[in-house]
Amino acid sequence: MKKESKGLSLLKNLDLAIAGVLLVALIFLTFFGVARRYLFGKPLIWMEEFQGLLFLWITFLGAGAAFRYGSHVKIDMVLDALHGTARKILEILDHIVEFGVLIYFFYQCWTYYFRMIDTGKKTDQLRWTYDKAYWAVPVGAVLMILSFLISIYLTYFRKPKDEENAVKEVA
Repeated sequence: MKKESKGLSLLKNLDLAIAGVLLVALIFLTFFGVARRYLFGKPLIWMEEFQGLLFLWITFLGAGAAFRYGSHVKIDMVLDALHGTARKILEILDHIVEFGVLIYFFYQCWTYYFRMIDTGKKTDQLRWTYDKAYWAVPVGAVLMILSFLISIYLTYFRKPKDEENAVKEVA
């Protein structure tokens, strides 16, 4: 088995890497904002708005990665009680519903995004247009759909001889 380079591994997990950097920035900015407010009595008025936008990006970048790793919250009680064909049918129905919800979410994201472009409305403190501020939502929707499709491919369409590598490629 060929070992994957660190660069390729980082590229495959770029959304996680960016979300990690943004999380560190969010923690640093929060600490800095608290220190500035309580130690020096000079709060930064734009800080709360910027923290919210960072949190939005972290959430939507992480959501795509959660699909890749199968980390979204789910209740497997019914699925675990079933065996054989009934279990496979329920899994396939679950994937169909999940894909439908993702496509609907994607459609709603783009509809909302284009409304934001039309309004030209800006954020209160940073004065960024909302279409740029909330770009994370459609990006996150696309990442979730791509990660979902990759997981479906690895689950249903990969040849059995590649099963050992399938888990390693997703991670």
